[in-house]
Formats: sequence, C-alpha cells, structure tokens
Amino acid sequence: MPPCAAGGPTAQTADGGQSIGRDPTMAAQSRAGDPAAPAWAPAACIEGPPAVPAIPASRPAPLLPHPPADQPPLSGCLMTRLTHDPFATPPLRPAAPAPLRDPAPLDPMRALTWEPGDEPWENVEVAGLDASGRPLVELEVSGARLADCRLAGCDLTGASFADVSFERCDLSNATLDRASFARCSLRDCKLTGASLMEASLENVAMTDCACGLCGLNQVRLWAFSAQTCDFSGADLSEATLRHVTLDDVRLIGTSFFRTALAGIDLTSCTLEGIVLSDAMDEVAGAKLDLYQAAALARRLGVIIQE
Repeated sequence: MPPCAAGGPTAQTADGGQSIGRDPTMAAQSRAGDPAAPAWAPAACIEGPPAVPAIPASRPAPLLPHPPADQPPLSGCLMTRLTHDPFATPPLRPAAPAPLRDPAPLDPMRALTWEPGDEPWENVEVAGLDASGRPLVELEVSGARLADCRLAGCDLTGASFADVSFERCDLSNATLDRASFARCSLRDCKLTGASLMEASLENVAMTDCACGLCGLNQVRLWAFSAQTCDFSGADLSEATLRHVTLDDVRLIGTSFFRTALAGIDLTSCTLEGIVLSDAMDEVAGAKLDLYQAAALARRLGVIIQE
C-alpha cells in the first residue's frame, strides 16, 4: 500500500492551512462553489525526502549539523569542513624591501606637482614632505624611504609602492583604493580612516601602526604581518587573507564579514565585538584561546559553565 492510501499525505491549501489527504486544487474549486468538484480527492503520492529550501543569497548560509553516518547528507545543505590542518605549514614571512643604492633626495616641487604619466619616484629618500590633500592618483614609487611625511587626505587611488619603507608617516584619511604594496614596511605610521578598498598588500610588514576605522573591503593580504597595531573599527569584509601573521593586534569592533580566518593565530590579539556572519563560519580554522572561544560560543547561545 502506498503511503498516501492510509489517510493521504498532508497537502498545503491555498489559504496556507494543511489538509490531510485533500487535493489543494479541488479544495479551492469546492470553496469557489463548483458543484461538480468533489469534496475530497487523494493528492499525489510524494516519494523521497522533501526538498531543502534554497538559502537566499542575501544572507550567509547557516552552519548545519552533520548527518548520521548511515544517512547521506541532504542536497543543498552547506557545511563547513576543514579538509586539512591550516597550521600544518607555517605562514610565510614578508620579504623586506630591497636596500637602496646611493639614494638621491626627492625634489619637493616634483613631489607636489606630480601627475599621472610623470616619471616614478625611484631610488629616492623623502623626508618631511607635506603633501596633505594633494591628488597623487596612480603615483608610482619604486625603491624609496619615506620618513616623517604627511600624506593625510591624499588621493592615491591606484598608486603603486614597491620596495618602499614608511617611517612615522601620516596617511590618515588617504584614499588608497586599488593601490598596490609589494615588499614594503610601515613603522609607526598612521592610517586612521584611510580607504584601501580592493588594494593588494603583498610582502608587507606593519609595526606600531594605527589603522583604526580603516576601510579594507575586498583587500588582498599575502605574506602580511602586523605587530602591535590597532585595527579597531576597521572593515575587513570579503577580504582574502593568505600567510597572515598577527601579533598583539587590537581587533575591537573589526569586521571580518565573509572573510575566512583559517590558519591565522589570534591568541595574542585583543578580540572584542568583531563582526561575523550569523553562522560565524569566518573563524573556522582560526586559532583562539579559551576566553576568545568562549566569547564566540556565547554568541551562538552556548551556556558556559564557569
């Protein structure tokens, strides 16, 4: 006997209710006053498990439990599984900038009047330059040392920095969208409120830098290290992080929405109020201490017995 023979399946009616063994189409005709419509008709038998509703693209997929060993997973379920140990291989350390060879001082007028298409700054030393608010779009710097420079509020969209050392420089509120940093070091620099959307930082080392409220949406970090830096309130959503080392970094209110943190050791960092998706898949594979893990567990509704 098929399952629908004994009482029939449960069908959804047009008004949102459920009717046992009642065909929803004929039920609707009966309500419409059709005398020829029977008051009851068996609905079609439904075989197999019910379809899993699709997860809207506008919200992150929830982390669903694994099915029992004797039951195959339902199609459409999204699960987070680590197929390897993210800490099996230590992260790459950033390569240092290439040493300068008899660098020449940069002419301040050349710096302040730079326009796209001009010759790049190559093998130069720049000290005490104040170019705050200047448009330096697509600036090219290759092999340079910048010390005590003020570039606050500069438009450096699409700029390129290779083998550059920044020391005590002010880049706060600067626009560095789609900028490229390769083999660069930043020491005691200020990037508060700077925008680095879709920027690329490859072989970059930061030390004692202030990066609060920094916009790092969709940034790419590769062989990147930060030591005693402050990224409080920064937005690192939808970023790509590979070979990232964080040591004593403040991450208070930092957004990692849709940014995988697998392979990153966060045990020495200050982690408070970080922004994650509902399922918190971002922290899968990251290394946390007991207090950090307990704080995240409470956000999932887990009750911690102290």
